[in-house]
Amino acid sequence: MKNVTKWSIMALVLCLFLAAGLSAQTPTADYLYWEDNFNDTAEDSILHKNVGWFYYGPNDGLVGQVVKQVNDEAYILQGNYANFAGAGLIQTNGVPFLNEDDETATHAALVENNYSHPNQVIQCRLNIAKMRAESWFLLATRMVQTDSSETFPDSDPTEGAAYFLHLNPITNLIQIAKYDTAEFNLLNPATFQDIAQRTDIDLELNVYYWIKFYLNEADLKVKIWEGDATDEPDEWLLEGTDPEPRVTGKYTMFAMMGTPPATDDDKDIFYVDDITVSGFVELTAVRANEDVIPAEFALGNNYPNPFNPETTINFSLNKAEAVTLRIYNATGQLVRTLVNERMQAGEWKINFNGLDSYGRSLSSGVYFYQLQSATQQITKKMVLLK
Repeated sequence: MKNVTKWSIMALVLCLFLAAGLSAQTPTADYLYWEDNFNDTAEDSILHKNVGWFYYGPNDGLVGQVVKQVNDEAYILQGNYANFAGAGLIQTNGVPFLNEDDETATHAALVENNYSHPNQVIQCRLNIAKMRAESWFLLATRMVQTDSSETFPDSDPTEGAAYFLHLNPITNLIQIAKYDTAEFNLLNPATFQDIAQRTDIDLELNVYYWIKFYLNEADLKVKIWEGDATDEPDEWLLEGTDPEPRVTGKYTMFAMMGTPPATDDDKDIFYVDDITVSGFVELTAVRANEDVIPAEFALGNNYPNPFNPETTINFSLNKAEAVTLRIYNATGQLVRTLVNERMQAGEWKINFNGLDSYGRSLSSGVYFYQLQSATQQITKKMVLLK
């Protein structure tokens, strides 16, 4: 399933608000790698815009698959792959412009592959409208670009490895798992390497569910709920840890796999909408010395200084109080909030990674970091030198 059919794409929405209070135990999505809401159906009926989706056709051995936008959502009808398997799938690394008319630029963009990240939160609205008992749905990610010499390099799901959320509403299976690089690995559920699973959740066909799939190094978590995005439950539905994690790959795939459909009536169907792939930046203040209670409210000199791209900031609190630690540029604009919470008395330190509130790398220059409480404020200067 190499040499896939590709279409030209336009527009990537980058960078959302970065949440303050970054010492929370469970990190949240802080900025957007890419999104697709499929809300331009009239002008983009076959997924041409917003995100560069790869999918497959007869030239790749997959006959009868249909991928299109219907009612402002993506519709995927399963096809027949060489009478070997049923398959309906789309994948992307979030590339903003995949253009067959400019192969050189498109190749460069895909090889650069800066539009996603292995550590991420994927959220989408999913409807498995039709599914045979022997089929399986996968939301796979951390897929590696397998051949960068291709005109349009992608991740080959028949040869590459992936972490995935595996759903089967007929058996009520919810599983976090991975498959390795053995050929046709995703076509054999018996080879899936289980990380966590449940079979006691009542899932239904032809119902819209919100899915949140969280991956951070070895930790993987899932939430599934009905209703609106704002109805998200506080607790994770499923959590697992991979003792041998593989933290590479930036492609994400939505796929319905199974045995070859005998007729069109046997084909599985799913809809997906409101996809966001977000990153998170964990910046946590830690106690520098557990046994010391400082005599005063103080802000230390960052080190190293100049720095590139990281530096450590020390500060001291002589009593428990609400404090903020913020970064400003030379013109006084707020660049990043590192701390915004009530903290205990003690000596603290935090590593600053040189990113702004939108996850973008800061340019070289002079910056100011400011520690502030209800009654005191201290500001110092640091230099980012690239």
